[in-house]
Amino acid sequence: MGIASYFVGEYSSLMKKFSVIENRTINRWVLNLPGAGCSHWKQHGGCAMCGFHVATRRYNKGFLLPGVIFKLLYVMAERFYKESKPSELLVYNGGSFWNDKEIPRNFQHWFFQNVSSHDSMGKVLIENRCEYITLRKIHQAVELLGNKKLYVGIGLESADDFLRNVIIRKGLSRKFFEEKVKLLNNNGAFAMAYVFLKPMGLSDRLALKDVLATIDYALSMGVSEIDVSCAFVQRKTEMERQYLSGAFSPPRLEVIIELIDDIITHNWPVNIAGFDDYPPPIAIPRNCDKCSGAYYDAIEMFRQKKILGDIPTCDC
Repeated sequence: MGIASYFVGEYSSLMKKFSVIENRTINRWVLNLPGAGCSHWKQHGGCAMCGFHVATRRYNKGFLLPGVIFKLLYVMAERFYKESKPSELLVYNGGSFWNDKEIPRNFQHWFFQNVSSHDSMGKVLIENRCEYITLRKIHQAVELLGNKKLYVGIGLESADDFLRNVIIRKGLSRKFFEEKVKLLNNNGAFAMAYVFLKPMGLSDRLALKDVLATIDYALSMGVSEIDVSCAFVQRKTEMERQYLSGAFSPPRLEVIIELIDDIITHNWPVNIAGFDDYPPPIAIPRNCDKCSGAYYDAIEMFRQKKILGDIPTCDC
């Protein structure tokens, strides 16, 4: 069991989170798959803050692995976490799940078929850039999943065109985003959006203002759920260069607390994403050494229970 735990833990995990669907704390199974790497990064250099290309190239050097590898990883992790009865499955592949050049097409079909027979899971979340969200892909997945809910995460990042496409380098128009949200909603699936707190060039105050405006926009367009990614610095990114030069720093934690206060007040279906990933960040949201730990505990309580924990008093 020790060896199995170590191996599965290298690419998969189980976490507690508050489910806006079930209105309770649940177990979420997170499955990281070694896709061939984000096509946006390969073709255009990727988003300014994203270091996931380092992770994908670590395992496969950017090449597409055979479907049997992905099936094996799924089966091993599914068996390992079975007794924990996860309610949700979140799949990360450092790119787009529906891009056949990143994830083998035969595995995509096999995956949805197997999730459909999982006893405890009611929701599966995959990620895609808008260009890979098609009517055919949606219909196939929804049909294979049966009564399981399909959520498709889209990296909106900001409703501001300049921030999204010039600073973040997303390569996504609001019109295209709105079309794909509508396509998902009209065909039995649900749209989820990723929103980014503090693109480069913004103060904490302006970053909070931008996130609140983006949440309002995304919900008005029919997005069912939102994850806010709070800026942390990964290696081999433009954000790292800005950080090392002193031109950028991640947001302070009290800004995230203000955001959480708004989420609770408005009862928005909004989550705060974690501050760790792979490759490990070299800088994350923080205050001083004295109070940061208590802030992290308060934020984690919100992630798990949608209740804000105790906020420390500090002069920093």
